[in-house]
Amino acid sequence: MTSDEIDVLEFSLNNNEIDELTNGLNELKQTGKPIHFDVDGDNQLIIHKEGSE
Repeated sequence: MTSDEIDVLEFSLNNNEIDELTNGLNELKQTGKPIHFDVDGDNQLIIHKEGSE
């Protein structure tokens, strides 16, 4: 992917997953540690944080 390309992710979230996403984004904002997002085959958002698997 080049710097002018954008990945578009479509996924569904329940209340707990919204909280997890919000917490992950707040952690990214506070620490600057990388967080990566994927969507699985069931359209569920997967959050990968540095140092956790």
